[in-house]
Amino acid sequence: MKLRRCAFVLAVLVLLLAAPAGACRKEAPDPWLVYHETSSLLDPAAPGFGVDTGRQEQPLHYPMAYAVYASAEAHRAVACQDEEAWQNAVGAALWLVEHNDLDSDGEIGWGIPFAWDAGGDGSVNPAHTEYAITTALAIRALLDVWDGAAQFEGRSASLRSRLLDSALGGFDTFRDCYDVTPYGPVFLYSTAPDDGFHIANTHAMLVGQFQRLSAYPVAPETGVELERVAAAGFGYLRNRMNRDSAGVAYWNYADDRPAGGTPRPNDAVHSGYTLEGVLDYQLYSGTEAILLRDEDVAANIGRFLDGSLVWEFPAGPDELPARLFGVGQLLYLSARLDRDELAASLYSALAEQYRAGGRLVLRPAGDDLRVYPRQIAHALLGLSYYLC
Repeated sequence: MKLRRCAFVLAVLVLLLAAPAGACRKEAPDPWLVYHETSSLLDPAAPGFGVDTGRQEQPLHYPMAYAVYASAEAHRAVACQDEEAWQNAVGAALWLVEHNDLDSDGEIGWGIPFAWDAGGDGSVNPAHTEYAITTALAIRALLDVWDGAAQFEGRSASLRSRLLDSALGGFDTFRDCYDVTPYGPVFLYSTAPDDGFHIANTHAMLVGQFQRLSAYPVAPETGVELERVAAAGFGYLRNRMNRDSAGVAYWNYADDRPAGGTPRPNDAVHSGYTLEGVLDYQLYSGTEAILLRDEDVAANIGRFLDGSLVWEFPAGPDELPARLFGVGQLLYLSARLDRDELAASLYSALAEQYRAGGRLVLRPAGDDLRVYPRQIAHALLGLSYYLC
């Protein structure tokens, strides 16, 4: 059962009044309380500014955090008719528009704000190299805010034009950034020359958002090209899908080709991205060749759950608990698909295992209490769909 209460103070009062005196059974905290606790950790004027697990010593602006935060607040704004959430969403989306070419190479796209050896092969990408996953999440955010503009923005035509132009710019950057493989074309991990990795989740997210983008008011020839590119990319996902011994569909993180790839399964957040990309392609293409049904997605997510714990990999107790953004992404998908029992289990895990000192943390029972905007934004996305 999705929760649709939008009055935070009232919700907390009702919770307190309803609690029986002397009750000893531990219950998950009110979801609105957790949402507002968590959102208060980020500055709505710059929700993507902070430290990251990969760069803990210096706060920087992270486009991924701006993008996921914009999607979370855009959904909350529309579903709960919340004006403050709408302003937050627009602010984050406009930051993406205004910073859509931070490496000044003339190509629209988004990445990370520090130099990084993405493949661990000694080739270091400059800061703000365009990465497929960050660009896909930014396009999703721009379209999420585009969808909400009709309800909240009096000058929606101007706002929508800016959002759509940046989204199309991301497509232009990656439309030819792919390898042709025996399984079909696969988008590369980034625009860097040495990042020729075949990664399922980044590819899937681009496929889903390109197909979605084709449904918006773009030039007819652009719409045809978006659909063509997305359909070809979907073929790769169809050909690379696996099933485990229980028949559950899943994808490995990467091909075993080219050399240096790894066939390991996806972890929680990257599995969630792959599932979302497939779902969005199916939703916006109207294809009759359904690769994943809702029950397939739920079964895949269930592989990461073990009682009240969420694991980083589906193998179970020998692995680490999932990072916060993995739990947030899986909660988002479960709530989006109205898988109420699954969403409730993930919310309980989030609120009970990841909450310390009134804030959500990277992993349960850890001593790392730093605020990581990319992690927090994913949690807000899951909570937004669970609440509304």
